[in-house]
Amino acid sequence: MKKIILILTLMIFIQSCEKDNADIKVHLNENWKQLNIGTDANLTKAFFIDDQTGFVASVPSIDSLKESIKQNLNYMDLLGSPTIIIDTNQYYSYQAKIVLSRNHKPSFFKTTNAGNTWTSISTPFASQITDIFFLDENYGFVTTEYEGIFRTTDGGKVWTKVLASFIFPGNGRVVLNPDYKIRFFNKMEGFVQIKDNSNHYMLIQTQDGGLSWNFISNNADNSKPNFFSHRVRILADNKTGFLISRQGKIYKTTDRGANWNLIRQMNEFSIDASFLNEDMGYYLTTQDILKTGDGGKNWEQIQPQMPNTPDIGPDSQIFGFSTGEIITTNFYYGRIYLSKNGGVNFDLILDKGEKQLNDVCFPTPNTGFALGNRGQIYRYSKK
Repeated sequence: MKKIILILTLMIFIQSCEKDNADIKVHLNENWKQLNIGTDANLTKAFFIDDQTGFVASVPSIDSLKESIKQNLNYMDLLGSPTIIIDTNQYYSYQAKIVLSRNHKPSFFKTTNAGNTWTSISTPFASQITDIFFLDENYGFVTTEYEGIFRTTDGGKVWTKVLASFIFPGNGRVVLNPDYKIRFFNKMEGFVQIKDNSNHYMLIQTQDGGLSWNFISNNADNSKPNFFSHRVRILADNKTGFLISRQGKIYKTTDRGANWNLIRQMNEFSIDASFLNEDMGYYLTTQDILKTGDGGKNWEQIQPQMPNTPDIGPDSQIFGFSTGEIITTNFYYGRIYLSKNGGVNFDLILDKGEKQLNDVCFPTPNTGFALGNRGQIYRYSKK
């Protein structure tokens, strides 16, 4: 009799655990839906204009033969204005031979219905897309790992190279394997931050849609702002932008990038920032979240409570909204968190597992997209 009671008790306990686990699973995934983007490649970059229209890039099916060239550079090599290379066969913005694989598949995709269907976009370049920025569904820019920056004015039917690379002013060397961050305030005015493989930075600006570029600053010229940007943010007012550095600095422009002012400098490892408007914003460090309501003059410290505290990593992101909701991510652990009370408490809303998230984009507090490996893409729709 005792054995029967014990067995019944264990069965009830197991069923209860299974029910709890099922509830947790539903809780984590009830607002998420997996989409079919039409590729089994790893998805790497997402950019959404709004909750309907967006672009996603994947790892291209190419073969790259890279040639490593050791450079002995010093700050004197960076002083002065660089030579901007738009598009020429005389120079190469990379030291690599790009070869399309025999089973080459599309690596750039567009949706206009919130990811329900996707259209593959042909591109004249083969290397991986590293950054995406579109002003509308037709006019936008992409940066590539080896082949420079391209612009389209018709949604990707035709692409024009607007920047191949640049040459150091001191020794005349072409920058190898540059890392670009590109943002535009309107169709004409925008800027690009360029980092080479030796961690030298330059900031350049265009006022004609990329037809020509003006040098702003580099990290060797102490007479100008030294930008070591990790994240870039542009506001919808088409004039305000922010550069966030790993070294605890935030730069702000209110004149479409013509001038940049340092609004915060602390001895901390900064991760990301999200600004709702010119005054209101959130700033994410490895330890806490800071909030400003006066454009960065003063900051209020928020110590977030997370289910897996601490769970802010060097690859984390933050998205703040006027509703008071805040979304943070941890790509390494594949997690996304939601706070409904301004960052005080967070709930785990998606857990993909270690190294299973590559990029996340939340164009609105009600809609978001998460990219993973093997073509996995998920849409968040708040119910």
